[in-house]
Amino acid sequence: PDVLQLVGRTHCDRIVVFDGNPRQIGRLLDVAIYDATAFTLLGSVVTAHVGPEVYRL
Repeated sequence: PDVLQLVGRTHCDRIVVFDGNPRQIGRLLDVAIYDATAFTLLGSVVTAHVGPEVYRL
């Protein structure tokens, strides 16, 4: 399968579960957290720059 459920840890040693692919194993990734349980953070890999929208006036 191209998509796997991967598990990693934050800098604070919290567990993060997210969908990824085999090429991402062993790499540092930016993950956006969208939910949390008592012991686990659930997220998705950030594939593009996420920031505030800027409008020209």
